[in-house]
Parts: sequence; structure tokens; C-alpha cells
Amino acid sequence: GGNAARFKTLRFEPSSKVLSLPLISAPSGVQSGIAERAKELLAVNDGALTLLLLDEGRILFEGYKQPASATSAQHSMSMSKSLTAYLIGALLCDGKIKSLDDRADGYSPLLKGTVYGEATIKQLLTMSSGAHPATSAGNSYEGHFGDVRSGKVSSIAVMRKYGSRGIPSGKEFRYLGNDTQALGFVVDSTLGFGTAFQRYIWSQIGAEATWFSLLDKDDVAIAQGGASATTRDWGRLALWSLAQLK
Repeated sequence: GGNAARFKTLRFEPSSKVLSLPLISAPSGVQSGIAERAKELLAVNDGALTLLLLDEGRILFEGYKQPASATSAQHSMSMSKSLTAYLIGALLCDGKIKSLDDRADGYSPLLKGTVYGEATIKQLLTMSSGAHPATSAGNSYEGHFGDVRSGKVSSIAVMRKYGSRGIPSGKEFRYLGNDTQALGFVVDSTLGFGTAFQRYIWSQIGAEATWFSLLDKDDVAIAQGGASATTRDWGRLALWSLAQLK
């Protein structure tokens, strides 16, 4: 829960109608073996603080290690990128984005003059903007995410500084957080990131706790890695995601 507690965030309140996640009180057969294996994996994996397994909407296993708990907001890291892609899809279905082949700077003037703005929305979704490669973990430079998260620099300032072209757009996949951040600017200019997230995702999943979205120094949502929620609410989001496939 450190990111939600220490840094500036946009907050979304719990649902008035919480989706129940009943516990499987007596797992049997294959379920029992899976639950025991999950318990073992959580215990031996130093990098894992929480693990939740759901079977048809019921909790098969739920475990936590300090400092995590059932009430702490777990930071999503790059799962946030998928949520931003969800919002782009919803805006496309609603006709607020006309085509995935449109250039991003046609929706967000802030992106003009950068390779991210010249790329199409589809190219940003597939991380093929053509910008220079990341240094590590999708960052434009060492400490990029931490600087944006702590308010030392704005997202758009980083994108303008590191938004020169390396190769033609659409030519090659390169894992770049700024490609997703550019999509966040598209969402922000089209409907507002907070409004879109509340309308298309948060109001749909039946959340039991507060959701947190990190903001940069300009109060822009850090679309590439800013989301935090309780483990159970991540589970509710997963169930909602699966339901969209039916």
C-alpha cells in the first residue's frame, strides 16, 4: 500500500453494491491440492506478498505476508497498462475515438512534436511507436517512473525530452511505458481519465474498497503503472474482465 499512501493519487470510492466473493470453506480433490500448492508458493517466494485464487467467483485461496493485508492497496505495476488499453477500447466502442488508425496527437495536442503523437493509437497499443528503446523495465531513463511518481518531473516533460524517433512507427515492438502514457493522454483529452475509468471499469466491478491511481506533478494519471487496489478488488476486476469475453 506504499504507493497509495505516500504519493499523490486520484481516488475512486467503493461500490454501493459490492460483488460478493464467497469462500470455498472445504476444498476437495483437485481444489485442495491447488490451494496447498498456492500456500507453499506464497511462503517461499520472497517477492510475493499476496495471492488470491478464484474458482468460478469463489475464493479457493487467499493469503498475505507482511506488510500486505486484505485491506492494503496492492500496486499493480504494469497491469495498469492493460487498464489503459481497456479505456481505449471502450472509447472506440462508444464512438469517442473514431479509429485505431488515427494519430494520437489528433486527440491530444500535448503530444504534438513527439513520436508518440505521430504514432497511431494502434501503434501505441502494440508498443511500436518507433521511439528510442527503454533503458530498463519500459523506462526512458533510470529512475524515470520514480521521478514521475514523486512529482519531480511531469509525464509530458519526459515524453517530450525522450520523444524523438528511433525507427519508423509500426515497424518493431519495443516495451515502452511512454507508449501507454501517450494513450493516457488520449483518454484524458477525449473524456478525462478519471471519468472514463469510473464509467467504464470501476462502476462495473462491485469494488469493496478504494481504488488509487497515481498522479504526476500536473495531476495527470500515470497511465503506464499507477493503479493500486486491494487484492480482492483485483480479483473482482479479473472476474469482470472474463465476463466481457462471453
